[in-house]
Amino acid sequence: MLSISVHLALYLTIAALHAPTQALGQCSAPWVPFKSSCYVFATGYPEDWTEAGAFCSRLGAKLAEIETVEENNFLRLHAFDMHAESHFWVGGTDVLVDGQWIWISTQEKMQFTDWLPGEPNGGLREGCLMLVSGSNNYHWNDANCHSQQSFICEKEVEIGGNPSIIG
Repeated sequence: MLSISVHLALYLTIAALHAPTQALGQCSAPWVPFKSSCYVFATGYPEDWTEAGAFCSRLGAKLAEIETVEENNFLRLHAFDMHAESHFWVGGTDVLVDGQWIWISTQEKMQFTDWLPGEPNGGLREGCLMLVSGSNNYHWNDANCHSQQSFICEKEVEIGGNPSIIG
């Protein structure tokens, strides 16, 4: 088993090979910008939901929390364009109270959702949120948290540059 630092280094090396070499907006490669957030699509090293969240945390990020239809569409389109056959963990869960879906970093109730028809349907067996690929077009599904999947991390846009000095 690879150590966490070797695992992270391998992921970032491979991700950098598949991303533009220049900074994207205020997000450095391989992060992808959208509005005030940067996202990275972690593929090739599937993790369970808890480990995916820990991996994001080591990057100074969290599992993506989808709060608007625009953000959802951006993530769905980007996932489809880059990784059409991967499922992706994001930061929603109902493990604290079955049937009450929240974003794990804030424990706020989800205001926006994009569930597949008939979802969520897993009861106590499926308490973690994933975007489902294939013919499901990355709509939402509750899934077993122990399933090994790709995942999406989100962090705030990096504020860079030197402040201007006036006067």
